[in-house]
Amino acid sequence: MAYKARLALFLGFLVLLSSLSGCGGGGGGSSISDKVWYNVNISVKMDAVNPRSCRANVDAFANTCDDGTFLIEHFTPVTISLTRIDNKVDPGPLYLERYTITYLPLNPGSPIIPTLNVFHTQQLNEGVNTLNVTVMDMQRKTAFANLFLTGQQPMSALPVGYTLIYVFYGRNSYGQEWKHEAHATIFIGQYNECVECSTGGRI
Repeated sequence: MAYKARLALFLGFLVLLSSLSGCGGGGGGSSISDKVWYNVNISVKMDAVNPRSCRANVDAFANTCDDGTFLIEHFTPVTISLTRIDNKVDPGPLYLERYTITYLPLNPGSPIIPTLNVFHTQQLNEGVNTLNVTVMDMQRKTAFANLFLTGQQPMSALPVGYTLIYVFYGRNSYGQEWKHEAHATIFIGQYNECVECSTGGRI
């Protein structure tokens, strides 16, 4: 009898311990601090931002026009849409801190373009947010063009297509990190930027 009583007491202690461990905070639980609480949709729009630009054709070579010589860093608009997951929870804004761009060649043998890391801080609120992001900076344009101007790559290979992988990084209102990915396609070449485009043009 004494043995059975001790066994029953021990089993009762285990049940009590199990019920206590399931209460309160703890690793692996769902709480507002470890959720973004939004469905995030990012759209990279290959429209004109610069007045002399035409869609997804990126000019890496300077053009001398009647009103000057032009070779500029290219940007494109991005929309980041935030849709609240749970209307009972006020998630507050998200904060964008930086983004990276990885350039993946569409064809083997195309020039390798180093990943670009851009620091960009912006508060993102529920609904639609807009910002301009880099497509290709001057350093990468110049390095790309030099490969062709020095004969390391044939001019006949232009334009060269790339898939851009944008990864956006930031934090929510509770300090938790988030990231989201978006894609776009560009064609880098030698274009006549002295001609204005009527349908949105080069970026």
